[in-house]
Amino acid sequence: MADRSEKISLGNKGSDRDVLCYIRKSNRARRISLRIESSEKIILTLPRWATLQQGRAFLLQQRKWLEKRIENSPPVIDLITHLQTGGQIWLSSHPRTLNLIDVNKMAKFSHQICYDQITLNIPKNSLGADGEVFSFLQTLAKENLTNRVFILSKKFGFKVKKVRVGNQKSRWGSCSSKGTISLNWRLLLLNYSLGQYVILHELAHLKHMNHSLAFWQYLEFICPGARVQDRELRDEGKKIINLGR
Repeated sequence: MADRSEKISLGNKGSDRDVLCYIRKSNRARRISLRIESSEKIILTLPRWATLQQGRAFLLQQRKWLEKRIENSPPVIDLITHLQTGGQIWLSSHPRTLNLIDVNKMAKFSHQICYDQITLNIPKNSLGADGEVFSFLQTLAKENLTNRVFILSKKFGFKVKKVRVGNQKSRWGSCSSKGTISLNWRLLLLNYSLGQYVILHELAHLKHMNHSLAFWQYLEFICPGARVQDRELRDEGKKIINLGR
């Protein structure tokens, strides 16, 4: 079965709302699963043995849970709207705002990073502002976040073999047993202290590859207030994680 999408209606206190459901087949999945990406989009994953009818039946069984979770999910906001209505870029502890400038057709894309703002000059014949901003921030994140990882790893004596910065859909970061730290580029859009917390969280996994009590005690040692920051990340990150989709 090829990937497909369907609109489903959810009743919410007497009113109906449409949610787009993406249905995917996965050779790696062992069970049917449902993931909420935003208030307008959910993903239903089917293992190779499951039929479309079984997937729809599972979706029906989860309807009440889905309605409750959708109601509490943040709306989708496009990346540029977020950055031009209060969103900030955190390369350091001092935030920067985004300034977009349309330039003539012959000009090339360029940027300037200043103390309190980042200016992007975008040609009118380019792929468009959304694509240019997304691409620029990903490139910027690879450099900035990689540097931050190695600065913190040197400070606390960690041995990091590799840093990857990607476009993860639901994770802020991960750590492999081989010493690879993977980070979400959207960390640039989080408050700097929360971004540093995520990096330290993943570095701590180099010592404890789990979320045991020992892990949290060690993380609290290198990052005081880790539990509080973890709760803040869950609250603040709900909106940020959906940007740039």
